[in-house]
Amino acid sequence: MAQNNLQVKLEEKVIALEEVVVRPHNLTGHITTDLRSFNTKPVITSASLGLPKAELKVKTRNERLLFEVDNGKLIRFRKRAISVNSIKLISKISGRTKMLKNRIELDKRLETENKIYNLYSEKTLSEELKIPLEHVPRFVNFLINQANFLKLVENMNDLQLLDYLKNQGKIYKKANQLQ
Repeated sequence: MAQNNLQVKLEEKVIALEEVVVRPHNLTGHITTDLRSFNTKPVITSASLGLPKAELKVKTRNERLLFEVDNGKLIRFRKRAISVNSIKLISKISGRTKMLKNRIELDKRLETENKIYNLYSEKTLSEELKIPLEHVPRFVNFLINQANFLKLVENMNDLQLLDYLKNQGKIYKKANQLQ
């Protein structure tokens, strides 16, 4: 069996430009002036149109599944009859309801973890918080498993979150003897 190797040598070529002109917009470089010169139409959303329930959050797949199996009353009493919501009853007995609630909680934790990593790379967290790079995933896990952390993150802007991470970094380093 013969092997054919092909080697390609690449060289970097840097081109320095003295001036760049962006057309057809003829930008000035001043953001406020350039924004005024654009004839942009406002983004149309269900809220801007005044549609009912436009402010409602779109449910995730697991939230929809939980709604399907846990919606409504378990037992309803009517004048001469009792009705049982069999789907809800079977889901509770089988553990499906609890499983879906756990999945929703996990989804929220993963969303929060992704938000942290999208804002700050592992390297940035390591440098800013003075935590060894190999400890950053454990530190993020430490944060996510704290009570009320998920709610705190929802209400913080990026700078407040960084300050919070710095404070929690000190606690983490002390608890793990990393100082």
